[in-house]
Amino acid sequence: MKIGVYLINIHHTFLNDFIRILNPEKNEVHLFVSEKIYKLLIELSPDINGTTIPYIYNGKGIIAYNKEITKQSKNLDCIVISPNSGRKGIFSHLFLRPKCPYLFIDVLFGDVFLNFYGFFKWDSVSNFIYKWIYKRMMHKSAGLIYSSVPIMNMITYYIKKPTIFFPFNFFHSETYLESNSIPRTGKTVFTITGTLEQRRKDMSCLFEALDLLLKDTDFNKDQFQIVILGGLLSDKNQFGKDCISKAKKYNIFFGKEVIITFDTIFIDEPVYRKWISVTDVILNAINMEQYKYGKFCSGMSESISYCLPGIYPTEYRILDELSSSSLKFSSGYELAELIKLLTNNKNYLEELSVNALNNSQSFSIVNYRKKIFSFIEETCLSNK
Repeated sequence: MKIGVYLINIHHTFLNDFIRILNPEKNEVHLFVSEKIYKLLIELSPDINGTTIPYIYNGKGIIAYNKEITKQSKNLDCIVISPNSGRKGIFSHLFLRPKCPYLFIDVLFGDVFLNFYGFFKWDSVSNFIYKWIYKRMMHKSAGLIYSSVPIMNMITYYIKKPTIFFPFNFFHSETYLESNSIPRTGKTVFTITGTLEQRRKDMSCLFEALDLLLKDTDFNKDQFQIVILGGLLSDKNQFGKDCISKAKKYNIFFGKEVIITFDTIFIDEPVYRKWISVTDVILNAINMEQYKYGKFCSGMSESISYCLPGIYPTEYRILDELSSSSLKFSSGYELAELIKLLTNNKNYLEELSVNALNNSQSFSIVNYRKKIFSFIEETCLSNK
């Protein structure tokens, strides 16, 4: 089968998994990606250079690039298309008109569906144009791929197309075995993943919990550690800088390095993987205004990839498959109690970890390979 993958601005780890799911050893996979994403892909999987056919976008002339993709698509059985970010990128989709059936995929952290309902902050004319472009793309597609079950259920009311759920991350047995072989310090490590942006993060409950733990004489403060594994993304990110500054003050209060932070724009992949590999629990200090519709947060992604228990705000909609390895909090007090419980009760932490391993295997590459090819058969090939 000849399959095109147009994912210019997608996260490279998802794209790497998606390519593996499409099985380029047995299928002809054409990649339409940016130069930056392609370089990151090669770092993750050098063999991609020889097993796929790349058409690299160099960052200039997106309209001309999309016109060329339109020509290339006539030789494909189907193509998977994601929206480009930014005004110019969205407008360019008017010139992307595949000559083969296509699937519209929205596995970005910001779901396009939400853009119909005030997610855009631009002027009303721009909103109308971009909403119209997105709707046009969805209506002309053979099917929709979504990473949020609640949103997927909502969208079928408005757009009558076949839909399939795809997670943002997948289970890799080799990743689990690798992380499981790394020596541990004996401390319970709670890790917060994702960029320290105000629209994504709410650290208030964490700091409230730390205040309570600092005063708790029954809590063994030597047995836990918190890693804030997120970069600043920009030098102008005052929210992120304030979070890091406050975290460092808690290290002074505790008299030891209780919280690990990173004063960097981005965290390098090796550093990120090192810390996620020694994590015991993912702590999702997320802003529910951004994630109230059940969008994938980075913490839930890593819980799947690394088979880790997760702690989430009460209102967050976790996937059903992760319920037995997930805990929830609604206040700083409840979060402090969960940190104490998982630090003091190693048996309970081990039980959650075993559940996390079992739960993650629902998201294997093999499982989703079967699902996506059945979906392609039903939606694209049956219409040719």
